[in-house]
Amino acid sequence: LEPLQVGQRVRVARAPYLGAFGTVADLPEVPQTVESGARLPVAAVALEDEETIIVPLANLELIH
Repeated sequence: LEPLQVGQRVRVARAPYLGAFGTVADLPEVPQTVESGARLPVAAVALEDEETIIVPLANLELIH
């Protein structure tokens, strides 16, 4: 697997944004605390509706 990069198109694979498409806007180097309370590597994803969300990397699918 190649590492995710800023500018790549992705699909969110988990609720609450399941099926949403967007573009990787940022890849913070430091793990972030997510809703479950876990600290995980994340990406900031700019969705097609212009909302930006924080998503664990494991919940993203790269669109080729």
